[in-house]
Amino acid sequence: MAICVSDKRKISVDIEEKGARADETIRFFKKKFRTFGIATESTDLEWFYRTWTAMESYLKFTGYGFKAPKDFIVDLDANIISMGDRPAAHLKFIFLPHFVLCLCCEQALKSSDPEISCFGWEDA
Repeated sequence: MAICVSDKRKISVDIEEKGARADETIRFFKKKFRTFGIATESTDLEWFYRTWTAMESYLKFTGYGFKAPKDFIVDLDANIISMGDRPAAHLKFIFLPHFVLCLCCEQALKSSDPEISCFGWEDA
């Protein structure tokens, strides 16, 4: 579980446990969501987890969850979500030994912005 709190800005978070994913799973989501359709040729597990957590954190950020429009684009090079030709949100990825977290915010986060506290994770 991940909880994200800010008294300065609108922010959301998604966390995924790293594990093996079938190629069929990656192909399915790549086809289903435009987000996955713009992937680089390399669609390895790191790409999958970064894209997946970015997508889910953005859907939470909108306040509509999976009812939100899915015509956004995840730009992993610029760490932004775009709607059309404008940025809709900024992304910050945090990598722990067994988890990937993505923070989604209306402004770019500085590296010192997120404070991570882990409870009960011996190797986090």
